[in-house]
Amino acid sequence: MRKTLSLWLAENLEGSLFKNRHGNTISVRGVFGMVGKYAYRARLKDVSPHTLRHTFCKNAIDIGVSIDHVAVMAGHGSLDVTKRYITPSMADLEAAVEKMAWE
Repeated sequence: MRKTLSLWLAENLEGSLFKNRHGNTISVRGVFGMVGKYAYRARLKDVSPHTLRHTFCKNAIDIGVSIDHVAVMAGHGSLDVTKRYITPSMADLEAAVEKMAWE
């Protein structure tokens, strides 16, 4: 997949990576529509492009990617924005307590 994407980007320096059915750059509305369609098909609730972005950043932090790298990948202008992903969620805290109970 990476090789294919790299080849495409090398040949299409000014083209859009994602296009709609008319060959134009996909709009924000189009992205929301696609995510909504596939979330519905997968029977997922409350999924949006934002939740996918948040999940990407949170998972990267959880596996040990440095906060500055996550900030760059997410396009955040400030580390303060990225810091929200290192704040443990209720699920993170529950998992920590569960882990401690078994060790």
